[in-house]
Amino acid sequence: MILIYSTFPSLNSAKNVSELLLEKKLIYCANFWMHNSLYLGKTSENLDYNEKVLKEMEDGENRIITSYEVGVIYKTSPENWSELCGLFSEIHPYSTPILLKINVEDLNSEFGECLKNHGFK
Repeated sequence: MILIYSTFPSLNSAKNVSELLLEKKLIYCANFWMHNSLYLGKTSENLDYNEKVLKEMEDGENRIITSYEVGVIYKTSPENWSELCGLFSEIHPYSTPILLKINVEDLNSEFGECLKNHGFK
């Protein structure tokens, strides 16, 4: 099993993408949580979705941006990674979405059996 972390601009967009992934049986489940983010952005880049400039940096090229986002953890099989990456580039609302793969070293046997019963390794 692997976990995949991603972020979305809204709960609605996270649920819509996750529902499609479930229908395609690319994920077993999705866990959502809402949070605020801080990150670096270029002054030349347009703001997107819920982004607001918190502070302009002294270098004149960067700024600190704050945004409301929805984080998602997907549970799936390693075999689905490549297909998920390809599909995300087509359907994700962000122009540069994050897909972070986390390899699961160990897993309790009960949940492992549940995954196997649904066709996931």
